[in-house]
Amino acid sequence: MTGEAGIGKSRLVAALADRQRSVGHLRLSYQCSQYHRETALYPFLTQFRRAIGLNGDVPHDVQHQIIESALQALVPGRTDITLLFTALLGLPATLQGTPAEQHEQALKAIVETIEAASRRAPLLILFEDAHWADDSSIELLTLIAAAAENLPILILVTARPEFEPGRLNLSCDQQVTLGHLEPESIVAIIQGQVEAATHDNRAALVALSEQMTQRIVEKVDGVPLFAEEMTQLVLDANADSVLLSMDITIPATLQDSLMARLDRLGSAKLVAQMASVIGREFPRDLLMRIFDHDVTTLDAAVAQLEKAGLISSGINGDHAGLVFKHALLRDAAYESLPHARRRDIHRSIAVSLQRDFRGRAEVEPEIVARHYTEAKQYREAAEWWLKAGELRVRQVAYGEAIRHFERAINQVERLPDDDAGQMLRLKLQIAYGQALMARTGYNDGRAMAAFGRAEAIASTIGEPALRHPALHGLWLGAYMRVDIPTLDRITPLFFASAMQMPGSSDALLAETDSGMVAFLKGDFIEATRIFKSNVANCPASPDLAGGLRFGMEPGVNGLAYLGLCHWMSCDMAASDQYFDLAKARAEISGFPPALPYTQLYRAHVALAVGQITLAETIATQMIELTEAQGLEFYNAWARAICGIARGLRGDASGLLLADRARQYFASSGVVIAQMNNDGFYALAQVNSDPAAAFAISEASLRVAETTGCRMVEAGAYWVHGTILLRLDDPDPREAERLWRVGIGKARQQSARFFEVCLASSLANLLLSQGRGAEVTPIVDAALAGLADEAADLPQIIALRAIRLALPAEAHNSD
Repeated sequence: MTGEAGIGKSRLVAALADRQRSVGHLRLSYQCSQYHRETALYPFLTQFRRAIGLNGDVPHDVQHQIIESALQALVPGRTDITLLFTALLGLPATLQGTPAEQHEQALKAIVETIEAASRRAPLLILFEDAHWADDSSIELLTLIAAAAENLPILILVTARPEFEPGRLNLSCDQQVTLGHLEPESIVAIIQGQVEAATHDNRAALVALSEQMTQRIVEKVDGVPLFAEEMTQLVLDANADSVLLSMDITIPATLQDSLMARLDRLGSAKLVAQMASVIGREFPRDLLMRIFDHDVTTLDAAVAQLEKAGLISSGINGDHAGLVFKHALLRDAAYESLPHARRRDIHRSIAVSLQRDFRGRAEVEPEIVARHYTEAKQYREAAEWWLKAGELRVRQVAYGEAIRHFERAINQVERLPDDDAGQMLRLKLQIAYGQALMARTGYNDGRAMAAFGRAEAIASTIGEPALRHPALHGLWLGAYMRVDIPTLDRITPLFFASAMQMPGSSDALLAETDSGMVAFLKGDFIEATRIFKSNVANCPASPDLAGGLRFGMEPGVNGLAYLGLCHWMSCDMAASDQYFDLAKARAEISGFPPALPYTQLYRAHVALAVGQITLAETIATQMIELTEAQGLEFYNAWARAICGIARGLRGDASGLLLADRARQYFASSGVVIAQMNNDGFYALAQVNSDPAAAFAISEASLRVAETTGCRMVEAGAYWVHGTILLRLDDPDPREAERLWRVGIGKARQQSARFFEVCLASSLANLLLSQGRGAEVTPIVDAALAGLADEAADLPQIIALRAIRLALPAEAHNSD
């Protein structure tokens, strides 16, 4: 249900709730807040705190008992759900899995409690002001809606017109847009309100009906809240009169009407103003902390505001207490404060939260940050926005984290260029760049700019420890762009600096970077040596802090690349072993991108060796995981592999999926992803569109030849030659030339897997031309020295079959 502010959404929701309550149904009310748009799951966690009476400033063990008691009554015996809720509410809890998995489990836990409630009685879920909802709450609401399809649950979502319906992946049974009321409806509202207030004075009712109703109707333009407020204003002005005067000044706007009502509150107006600075909802205990009068005075003012219909009491809890009956009422009270006074109150609230309500501040640091921002306390605001962003990164809420970091950067730019200000700028740019990389990819332009600024600041103020993550961020961008000159410049610089701290995360990561460059250049033997050293030096436990600091966990990367190196040498047993180790380390690392990183490289290898079903299975799992994590780059990578696998099986829809992923990589400048995937994509497309497949494989080959990126060069020669023979006008001579060049490249690099593929294709071509005598040396060279573990590789089996099928004279010509 959508409609502009004051049009009646909340009133209709209240009417529905009253009707539903009368028949014994259950109700869950979730209220979004304009001040909590980046607070993950704010409406859900706030409702839960209220429902169980949880106060965030009592001892942790008491809070835990309250949570456990409430959940055991709803889902008996589920200690896992209790732990998840405990962690969600910011209390110490030991959870299994990565933050991403914990996030997914937490959402499922909330859904499960709602399902359990609905089995007790039909359930009405009210989700109000969705235009202010955070991303995680939208994700959760979508999950609840999916579960509700088979349960007695009705969900009502309200929002203002600016809300983008696409954010909600819901199949709505009905969509309602509320428009302005007709004059007769406004008249009914006015008369009903006057009758309720003057039931013992019929003359006043008649006077208003005949003399003033039309004036109000003309002013309010069909907005029911405006009609109520103006009517109340008229009633208040004539409280002591028998007849309502025609001399009453009718406000021109709803804001004017609300301001006029506030002006008539006397001393209670100050309390309304101070409360409005806290927000639409304001805990009584926090209001007391910033109110410089006694409790009796405060309680009297609160009672007056309740009697006037401006606020209502809530349920005592962490953020409960009192609430403005409408967001516009709060806005009017807030706007009535002079700017200087408003800033003073914001500062008092921030200081009080930080000093007196540490539990709340730890769970919602963005609230403290907002108040410091409005108070123009720039340093404190930046520090608290940074804390908020770091908290959301740990919760795998990257969208919220990025917005927090952007706010922090905006605040810190107002600080002087002293050492403290520069240090804060440096930390922020690194955190911002890493959050962007995690969500949108390692070559995100904003991330690269952030790392560039961080590297410049670190160089200026002499902070080598913080220069390293900045350099590494720039390195990652160059790696994704396949920018060899930049890699050659940055890698030794980072390596030399990091080696001054042996055993540190910096040193381990520098070693990882060197190995990745060697792999990129096609020096697989050197890459294997480096990564084996790297893995041996890594501590047994993954380094989450290092992963968050650098955007990579060195041990996970080293193990995954050893899986790639051993695939390249055709030692699939070792390759599988290293990928298994990488997956296990990624799962306990706590670093969200680690698992998709390892699994998608494994899927890449599965595609190469012909394990199409395995590749598709892994990629499908990673699509779901990365969507839940908000990892756009890894999601595109997963979609590319899944689409290619389906395309290789003849499913045309798979090519569309892969093509959208290719467009993402092209638009973001991620050249390495295109190089890794385009050969497979061309092979998947060759049956349906040979010309397009040829163009793709030709472009891939040119990129390999011109960039200095040799890791897929031999494979690019093999793919392009293969596609040449599938064209309407095949070119066997050119295919043979490409394959012979490719074999030479593969031997230079010790790329045994591609040498086997190239040798097999070339041997079949020569045999088809009656040139069997030329085949034996090619096949024998490709098979020479391969480990026994390679025997089960399909490409090896095929090549050995060719060798055995050669005529006797071909064997004798060795």
